[in-house]
Amino acid sequence: MLRMEIIRTCSNQAVAAAALRSLGGAFCTRMELLAGAHDLPPGAYAASLVAQFAADASEDDWYALGNAIARRDMPVLAGLRFILESMIDGDDGRDVQVATESSRRSLAA
Repeated sequence: MLRMEIIRTCSNQAVAAAALRSLGGAFCTRMELLAGAHDLPPGAYAASLVAQFAADASEDDWYALGNAIARRDMPVLAGLRFILESMIDGDDGRDVQVATESSRRSLAA
């Protein structure tokens, strides 16, 4: 399932960092600023948000993600952007836990 592939790949800091660079523009700049506010590199911040989404998303959130990636030329990037936008909406500097290797392994299971 593509939604879980987005979670698996974008929970990796290096993949998330590369994807952010691909998204570019004002969105990437916003992510860099938010990551800096959390004292994290952008890839680590994004990967953490993806892992949090995977852990906390409701059935409606998963459905919305499916709609966000449907019939997209680049569904992984579209899905990552959807996840990040939904997670940073209203970010007020709250703590974000960096996804650990063990939490990424549990997502792959």
